[in-house]
Amino acid sequence: VYLRIHDGGGTADALESVTTPDAASAQLHAEVRQGAAESMQALADLPVPAHGQAVLSVDGDHLMLTDPRPLRAGDRITLVLHFAVAAPLTVTVPVIGLLDPAPQP
Repeated sequence: VYLRIHDGGGTADALESVTTPDAASAQLHAEVRQGAAESMQALADLPVPAHGQAVLSVDGDHLMLTDPRPLRAGDRITLVLHFAVAAPLTVTVPVIGLLDPAPQP
């Protein structure tokens, strides 16, 4: 799952976890490159700077859903973002096809 998290306040925060009714679990991962090899590493949290943003993208940190329900392009999934400081935030995101361009924020 790819998305942007904006923090318009003066206090930094961190995304600590994500829950969803649409998959068994959701895990924050970083893409790690060592030479030509790439691997994923679990993240304990994702910092969100004050007056800034954190980005989950195809080329970097991302959210991996494990054992999702059957999904097709055009479906929507619900995510609950759990932060260190802010209250949980529920968002609904679209499912896009593997070769479709990502929606622009």
